Amino acid sequence: MSDLVSVDLLARVKHIPVEVLTGFGLRDIPGGGVRIAYPTPDGGLGRARHRWQITGLTGSTFEDSDRPVRAYWRPENREFAERRGIVLLAEGESTCWTLWYQGFAAVGFPGAENVDCFDRDHLSPAKTAVIIAERDDPDTYADGVADFVERVRRHLDACGYPGEVRLLDFAPVAEDVNALYRNDPAAFEKALLKLVAEAPRR
Repeated sequence: MSDLVSVDLLARVKHIPVEVLTGFGLRDIPGGGVRIAYPTPDGGLGRARHRWQITGLTGSTFEDSDRPVRAYWRPENREFAERRGIVLLAEGESTCWTLWYQGFAAVGFPGAENVDCFDRDHLSPAKTAVIIAERDDPDTYADGVADFVERVRRHLDACGYPGEVRLLDFAPVAEDVNALYRNDPAAFEKALLKLVAEAPRR
């Protein structure tokens, strides 16, 4: 079972300290794999995810539970959103780890097909929601990245989100958010804020 991922391995690959990831609710599963807790804004718990491989695209599954599928969120989001005024919406958990570690509010979708699992409470108190569109990989976006963006935008409308919405196209910049961070951690905050400021309104 040594080929299964661990919190320590994820920390090394993502360049995020182990204690930060455990603070985000990651725990090693006996025998291999990582359990990822999904707290909800109302103080409850959504259905946890089990990650078996480095990538969550094909190496993760939902825990067997009656709990609902909810967006990936942490209580720290409220402070980060209040401070910066923005919340970033992305597919996947590791994008959120990077953003939270750097003090940005982030909400993650457990798979691009699950964009309707957030509500306004996940976004509050941010005044701007930024949809992150990474490279158009069919393993990530089965129906294409443009379809993903449109479905997120429609769900923002359905939630009655009152703030501004921007689209951050990451494809010309880096493979993903974590790759941008790993490239130059010291410059990450400034670089991301510049990208958000230049991102077009939707």
